[in-house]
Amino acid sequence: MLTARWRQTILHIQYGLDSDEKWLIEDVMELPPRYRAVILLYYYQDLRIGEIAEILEVARSTVNKRLEKAQQKFRVKLERGYQNE
Repeated sequence: MLTARWRQTILHIQYGLDSDEKWLIEDVMELPPRYRAVILLYYYQDLRIGEIAEILEVARSTVNKRLEKAQQKFRVKLERGYQNE
């Protein structure tokens, strides 16, 4: 398993993310693999749903559902974060 620091380094090199986006990457990396994959492919690799489905060898509807579920998880996490401030 990759350490958090190593994952951040890889993501910085691969995606050119700066330190302001650190919290976002940490949240992405905490997602279960099936959700993490669609988030990284969709938002960071700029792939379309059909391309992601092909890469992951799943139906387009599965990619859509996973993307929606990942977005919901982020929404909940953000709302909880704002309540704690």
